[in-house]
Amino acid sequence: MVLSEFLPSVGDYTDQLVASVSAKKALDAGLGSKADLKVIKLLSESYDKIFDLTEKLSADTDKAEGIEDSLAQAKYYHETIISDMEEIRKEADAIEGYLPDGVLPYPKYEDILFYI
Repeated sequence: MVLSEFLPSVGDYTDQLVASVSAKKALDAGLGSKADLKVIKLLSESYDKIFDLTEKLSADTDKAEGIEDSLAQAKYYHETIISDMEEIRKEADAIEGYLPDGVLPYPKYEDILFYI
């Protein structure tokens, strides 16, 4: 889900912001948007971090699948895989608030939490 839905949505929105800032600067060099540039940087850095964390999760999952002892495998999942997933979730949660409604192909956490 992270690779197939979340990151592409973040990338598309970041591209929209870049196009908007570029269009403003093309119109008037003094029209740069400091806030937009900060959001672009934040989203880009988080995108890269989430991608790296996802690759780590994938490698750790492959390693877990190679563990033959069931108890050792379960411990590895508990100590490593869950931790990897929590890191991804933490980073995704940190940038979700910068994404406007409709960017993600699923409801935001706050929408689920407060939906009646």
